[in-house]
Amino acid sequence: MGTTFYDDAQNPPGSDQREIDLERLSLCTWAFVRSMKRHLSPEWEDEVDFKNELQQRLPPQQAQAILEAAHRPNRALYDLSLAIEQLPMHFIRKDEMHKALTIFEDNLGSSERLLTSPIPIFYIRHVARFLFVWLSLLPFALYEPCKESWNHVMMVPISAILSLFLFGIEELATQMEEPFTILPMQAFCDKIGNWCQEIVSWREGDNGVYNNNKLSSSSTSDHNKQQFHLPSRGHNSVYFESEL
Repeated sequence: MGTTFYDDAQNPPGSDQREIDLERLSLCTWAFVRSMKRHLSPEWEDEVDFKNELQQRLPPQQAQAILEAAHRPNRALYDLSLAIEQLPMHFIRKDEMHKALTIFEDNLGSSERLLTSPIPIFYIRHVARFLFVWLSLLPFALYEPCKESWNHVMMVPISAILSLFLFGIEELATQMEEPFTILPMQAFCDKIGNWCQEIVSWREGDNGVYNNNKLSSSSTSDHNKQQFHLPSRGHNSVYFESEL
């Protein structure tokens, strides 16, 4: 949205302000997801890498402000909101981008509730005790069905396999309570950062389509070359009925 809505007409000709503004937007977006990943991960696992990445990619003052914040994702989201406010575009379009930040905040809150509201410990212990008792009595239930095997030896592998599967399901359920330690969160952050960098590098016209009375395409006939232009209602401004 920032790349598409950006109004180049408000910058002096030949200025690189567009690249500076969108680079900041890209870095602030990455900083939010990276701060969120750190917020949902154990401190011993990610704190050092988090500090190094922020200090390498962000301006020193911005990186330090995030590191010193009590709630780092909220601070990063605040920086992202400020980056949007710096973009030259109509206020209606800025409002739409801020609505997207509200979705970011909602997802952050959902993840925090998932992290801080695990299944009660009594439930986990009760399931483990039930499985232990059930599997301990399983050989008695298998005694008669396994009578055809020598000395009922088939009870051993059957009990072992069932125990492996059932205790594996129980362990899987325990890990699903806190999925942030088993998901490739770092890979998610790296990919989001790379995608943001790619998106802000796109420019109007690099696909052969222009707006605002810019040259859109050309075609050559047998006798002459004709140039075609798109209508002037481009993406750089919001048009009202009085402007038509």
